[in-house]
Amino acid sequence: MKQVVHTWVPHEACTRYISLDKCTLLPYWIELTFVLLFQNDDGCFSESGKKITFTFESPIAVRYSEEADREDLIHADVVDAASVAQDLVWPYFKVENSEFLQWQLDLHAAIGDPSELTCFGFTEEHYLFEILSNEDPVVKVD
Repeated sequence: MKQVVHTWVPHEACTRYISLDKCTLLPYWIELTFVLLFQNDDGCFSESGKKITFTFESPIAVRYSEEADREDLIHADVVDAASVAQDLVWPYFKVENSEFLQWQLDLHAAIGDPSELTCFGFTEEHYLFEILSNEDPVVKVD
């Protein structure tokens, strides 16, 4: 089955562009903090003055890669009208039929029931983060 990318709006303050501010990875816990950006009329990006933090407790697996290397997600099938990305930008998304989940299954990772897992994704200026979790993250905007 092909991967399907679904946009995800975790908070009403979300912007289309984000920049990684901090990534804290501890055993059984990951926290990603992004600066919320907006694009000016001249095409330049500016900080909105706000940050958004996603905290995952007990994620099953985490990986990140250079954003440009993930053509599989950039060109994934999209199933709902809300997921049509402008300029191929998906700052916050969920992946159905995730290749990341399949990779974990192929490795015989202890992931529990795969049907209970969600692959959450974040795309910022340079990196793409994927997190397999059976719970939604705690979202905080400062």
